[in-house]
Amino acid sequence: MNKLRLMTIVLSMATSWAWSQQDTSVTQSAQFEGDLKIRLRDAGKISSNPAVIEQKSKMDKIKFQFLPTASIQAPDPEKIAAAKINVVDKVSNIQKGYAVVGMGNYVTPMVDAHYSSGRNRNGDWGVNVYHLSSNGGVVPDSNAIGSGYSDSRASAYARYFLKNASVQATGNYWRNVSRFYGQTAMPTIVPIDSLLLERSGQQQLWQTGNGNIRYDSFSRDSSDMNYHARLNYQRGWGKYGEKESVFEFQSSLDKLVKTEVFAIDLGAKWNNFESEGFRYATNGIFAQEGDSVYRARVQKNAVMRIQPSAYTVWRDLRVKVGMGVFIENNSEKPAHFYPMLEMKWSILDGLFLPYAGVKGGVELNTFHSLMEQNPFVVSNPRLLNRNNKFEAYGGINGVISSKMGYEAGVNWNMYENQAFFVNDASVSYGNRFNVLYDNMRQMDIHGRFSYTEAKKWEADISAHYFFYDLDSAKYAWNMPNWKATLQGAYFINDAWKIGAQIHYIGDRYAYTQYPDANVTEPTQNWAGVPGQAVKLRGFVDANLQVRYQYNPRIAAWANVYNTVAQRYQIWNGYNQQRVLFMMGAAVSF
Repeated sequence: MNKLRLMTIVLSMATSWAWSQQDTSVTQSAQFEGDLKIRLRDAGKISSNPAVIEQKSKMDKIKFQFLPTASIQAPDPEKIAAAKINVVDKVSNIQKGYAVVGMGNYVTPMVDAHYSSGRNRNGDWGVNVYHLSSNGGVVPDSNAIGSGYSDSRASAYARYFLKNASVQATGNYWRNVSRFYGQTAMPTIVPIDSLLLERSGQQQLWQTGNGNIRYDSFSRDSSDMNYHARLNYQRGWGKYGEKESVFEFQSSLDKLVKTEVFAIDLGAKWNNFESEGFRYATNGIFAQEGDSVYRARVQKNAVMRIQPSAYTVWRDLRVKVGMGVFIENNSEKPAHFYPMLEMKWSILDGLFLPYAGVKGGVELNTFHSLMEQNPFVVSNPRLLNRNNKFEAYGGINGVISSKMGYEAGVNWNMYENQAFFVNDASVSYGNRFNVLYDNMRQMDIHGRFSYTEAKKWEADISAHYFFYDLDSAKYAWNMPNWKATLQGAYFINDAWKIGAQIHYIGDRYAYTQYPDANVTEPTQNWAGVPGQAVKLRGFVDANLQVRYQYNPRIAAWANVYNTVAQRYQIWNGYNQQRVLFMMGAAVSF
């Protein structure tokens, strides 16, 4: 019954909603009656309220203890002086030129000047002049031939930098005057104004001028090959008709392949020497001929070389191997072959640097090279090339510290046609030297030690001891058995510096074809050339220097040469100046 009433109410409400959509107003009311009873069930909730339950536990009191440690003393630093900062003046610009001028006794002026363009990424250039002359003072002014000399030099260069190469041109001039004052003549000899003296001359005036150009490439790309080439021409002329022309060409190519450098050196040197003078036989003795004893001589000579090599580095060992082929146009055996081996080894970062090697070659002999050794040489000597048949060397060097260095070694050389100077009697009074040749074996035992204390002092000592063995000659003429040099410098302060050099040259023997009062062995006959042996005593040559630096650009100096005043001889019959004192100034600009 109740369900029927509920359905009737829902249906009536739905009908009313439908009629209301038709915008028709109908008002109805209904009342239903029934016996439905509504009951509410218990939700089952907890009747008691929540409460905090506190649990008590007994905890022991924590005690902390300190471990025993050593007591720390309060620091009490000592007082030190305040640090000083060395204030250095700003580095001045590099000067482009300098000049050193001086004057000494015996009227000895000296000039050495240099000027350059300075730094430039495109290139640079420079000039240099040098002059030293003296009235001599060795022989009296009344002597027919004075002891004065003069040496003048000038040079200029220009260099241009390319991307990976450079080109350089150089020119040089040398003028040398040497007077033949040697006193080896006996007092009873023919008067000094004779025809012989007129022809032999009183002094030599030798001048040379040369020019060369060179090209060097320095590519850093390992795939490229570097080239080096040099071309040189030298012309010399003397007072007595000597004329000499020397052409020289040098070139080399090198290439890096992995860790090895392969190279080849090529060279050629040609000499043409013309002279006027007395004619000599092949053994060097003056030969009187029926046609003329005073005639010209022309000597031509050439040497060519090819030297391939390979260089490698393995750890601390450096090795270079190769060979040399030299060709002479005037030799009985035109072709010569020589080994090439060089080894260097670094032990303990340079503390020990042992080295060894063998090599050889042919040296072209020129009149200019003889003049550089002995300015009193005759005007028309024979020119023979020296054949360095075998050169072996070995030794050890290194640095003990940043202050000390050392070297010790031995060289063994075999020379064919070694030139020796002998006092001539054919065309002079013994005051000029002829050139004779012999084969020689030479051993050189040498050592060196250096020490440097920065800005305080420096010292260097070196010594050589020689053994000689010759085919014909009894002695190695004019060559010492040993020599030594000691040099050092002490810096008193930034302004004052003193220095010294002490040279010792041991005993030597000279060969003379002219009568000499100091003959040691009168019965000598060297390769069919009669003569006499003269012993030249060893000597000490001590030099002193003092320098005062007024400021970075101006300095004053004083030098004393041969301070012990020894009248020694380098060449037989030619005494040297006793004491030479010079002083001057140096200026940079």
